Amino acid sequence: MRDHADTRYFTIAQVSDQLHLSRSKVYDLMAREGLPVVRFGRAVRVSVVALQQWIDQREQQTRAEGDRGPQRWLGSDQHHHKRLRAAGSRISPAPRGQAQAQLQKGTD
Repeated sequence: MRDHADTRYFTIAQVSDQLHLSRSKVYDLMAREGLPVVRFGRAVRVSVVALQQWIDQREQQTRAEGDRGPQRWLGSDQHHHKRLRAAGSRISPAPRGQAQAQLQKGTD
């Protein structure tokens, strides 16, 4: 059995501060991403050790994914532009300055 005398626990607010995230995002990570928590009645705490292990695991997963991450965003962005074109928008996928010029052309 583990010795819990040296185990430290964070409150949700402390986890939020440590990770520079909102409290609602921390609750979302608990519900959807498997952020490990310990419940003491109604009180919810996060072990400092478990939090660090969880972060390390996520970092390893991110490194293992390599360049696949940005492609998902591009796919989503392309889908968004397709929906804009279908809705009759004059904006096409273009660099930021060109898109602004197209908007101005459409209003002239």
